[in-house]
Order: sequence, then C-alpha cells, then structure tokens
Amino acid sequence: MEDESLRPAVAEALARMKAGATPVLIRLLKSPDPRHRKYAAYILGEFRSAAVIKLLIPLLGDLSRDVHTAAFMALGKIGDERAAAPLIAALTNNTDPRVLEKSAEALARIGEPAIEAL
Repeated sequence: MEDESLRPAVAEALARMKAGATPVLIRLLKSPDPRHRKYAAYILGEFRSAAVIKLLIPLLGDLSRDVHTAAFMALGKIGDERAAAPLIAALTNNTDPRVLEKSAEALARIGEPAIEAL
C-alpha cells in the first residue's frame, strides 16, 4: 500500500470483514451446493484462521473435487502446528479414504516443523 496513512484503517476494515463474514462462511461449509462449500473454504483459507480447521477437515472427504481441493488448499494456507494436530486426529480417527489421503497430503504441505511442534 503506497499511502502509509491508510494502512491502519484498511487493517481495521479487513478485521471487521473477517469477523462479520466468518459465521456466514461457516454455515456455507454445510450447504448442499458444492460451489458454496468450495468458495467458503477458499475464503476461510485466505483468512488463515485456526478457528475453522476442524470444520475444514470433513470437507477433505467431500464428493466434489473442487470442494475437497479448496479445503486442502485452505488447510495448507493456515498451515502451522494448529492445523497439524487436527489433521493427525483425522488420520487416526477416520475411515474415509479421501479424508485420509488429503489429511496426509495437507500434513506434508504444512511440513516437518509443524509436526515436530506437536
């Protein structure tokens, strides 16, 4: 941003947007429309909020390739030790092969330092 004086106002506006949009996006994760689930996961990934990690993991098993890819990408963007623990839990407590595969891929994407932090 070129105008440094606007930086605090922009940061505040983005924080308000995130706070206001997150509850709606969480509801959209359960929408019957895969486009809603996909875009909600994508936006939540952009917010990089650890609060939604456990809500994104079930989407790794979504029948829609776009949805499970968006969830995988979102988890990778959140990508730190906060995401690693729920992903490891998904690997040990799930029988859905899509969830298992994407959980393992997401852990690999997050990387070794996050796993060592556990």
